[in-house]
Amino acid sequence: MTPIVTPFFHKPSCTWTYLVQAAGSNLAVLIDPVLDFDSRSGRTGTQSAQEVLAVVQAKQLEISWILETHAHADHLSAAHWLRPQLPGSRVAIGQGIQSVQKTFRKIFNLGEHFPVDGSQFDHLFVDGERVPFADDTIQVIATPWPHAGQHQLPDW
Repeated sequence: MTPIVTPFFHKPSCTWTYLVQAAGSNLAVLIDPVLDFDSRSGRTGTQSAQEVLAVVQAKQLEISWILETHAHADHLSAAHWLRPQLPGSRVAIGQGIQSVQKTFRKIFNLGEHFPVDGSQFDHLFVDGERVPFADDTIQVIATPWPHAGQHQLPDW
């Protein structure tokens, strides 16, 4: 059965969040939820995430996963704000995030204390992994970022 997909456009960052509900079920996943960010003040906000949450609550959906498709340069993620609002939900991303974190730790001078093992997430997916979703599964398809040693860091 075809899932029900509800898109949410975030105009300030020109990005999309998706709510994907299993057809004939109250089970759903959230993909790439956006945390509002005002670059002038440096403040974050949850208005966009609250709009998504309101739809989830109105439909009485059970969110099993909050999925991040990649490390976002175009917006901040609202996943960690949403997780406590959605009991039983888990935040996940592909295991390639570890390579991204290692690179960004150097670029942004985050220091050796910044973990680069993906521990900020509840689960790290591997390519080909199948995730149960209602009567079906979601298959993980990695779109890899170059592995460590295969890319050059800018000499800043």
